[in-house]
Amino acid sequence: MIGALRKSLDELVAFEGLLGSLWAELKDIGPTGPRARQATITALSVSISVTLALLGHMDMPWWAGISGFMSVQATRPGSVQRVILRIAGTIAGAAAALAIMPFVAHDHVAGSLFLFTVAALGMLGSLVSPHAYAWLFFAITANLIVLMSIDDPTAIFHSALYRVGEVTMGSLSALLVVTILASDTPPAPAPPPPGWSDLLGARWPAVLHAIRTGITVMLLPWAWSWFDLPGLSQMAITVAAVMAVPVLGDHPLENGRLIAGRAVQRMLGCALGGLMALVALSLSPSEFLPWIVLLVTGVWFGSYVQSSTRGVGYVGTQASIVWIMMIVQGLGPPDSLLPGLDRFAGILAGLAILLVVSLLLWPAEPTPASATE
Repeated sequence: MIGALRKSLDELVAFEGLLGSLWAELKDIGPTGPRARQATITALSVSISVTLALLGHMDMPWWAGISGFMSVQATRPGSVQRVILRIAGTIAGAAAALAIMPFVAHDHVAGSLFLFTVAALGMLGSLVSPHAYAWLFFAITANLIVLMSIDDPTAIFHSALYRVGEVTMGSLSALLVVTILASDTPPAPAPPPPGWSDLLGARWPAVLHAIRTGITVMLLPWAWSWFDLPGLSQMAITVAAVMAVPVLGDHPLENGRLIAGRAVQRMLGCALGGLMALVALSLSPSEFLPWIVLLVTGVWFGSYVQSSTRGVGYVGTQASIVWIMMIVQGLGPPDSLLPGLDRFAGILAGLAILLVVSLLLWPAEPTPASATE
């Protein structure tokens, strides 16, 4: 099984080629052109999102910053659609968490079943529904709130309210910036989603993919308890992001390769973003203006790489997300490396659990027909 995984990784994720493409991308970065403009819009969105979250004394201002980052699209109509779906999915996920928590607060089995069901259903919807982004954030939000409320179920309303507030604040900040600065050109039409039909036939690879997601998320609180792992909420976000491959092939093995490739790019992006953040934090930015300039600069470079045509865009996405999470720690410039390190460790722990689940559920290679047949 491990040999099959290594073979798939060798075939489809040539790490040296990935590094070469990333290096070429970094050498081509320039201050002008459409990609630089898009990176500037994204950086402004993040800076406004984080500033408003700090002024509003939000629990997780970095979550508002990530929402501001992910809500920006190349065109104004595309951003409007993304913002609507993100907010709608977040509100639905928060409502589901509030509704179910009284029944699962002290029942670990029921809680695990809820995590599995929501993660699998949300992932399946993100693969087959025309409202894919809303389904994805429904699952992320519901599971995130439940996981964060395990230690103190009475805090779930507080968690739900602030998660909705942070996402709404970041998304609307992005909408404000793109309304002023982005193009009004409609986005290129996307391929029509496959829909919910024939899930046990042609759409079975998507169902299998969703089941992997559900099992992985379901195992998170158990692994967190058994091994005293850090960053439980970050593991949930990690699993959702790694498994959310936009397009699946028709064969389960191809799906596994896409997931593996995305996981490798996430690891590389996380490593780059985390290393850059540690270097930046070592400068001890204690004043607001230098700190926000530092934040914006890292987001600009990550956003530029995100728009790459060399197949390394996901590295830029993940580097930016980790950068935001580590640079934005509390209600002002960071005074310690520990919160950022804890979040980074949580992401790595989530990737490790995902790897174990993928190994156990990795499809077998088809047996070739013998020459005598």
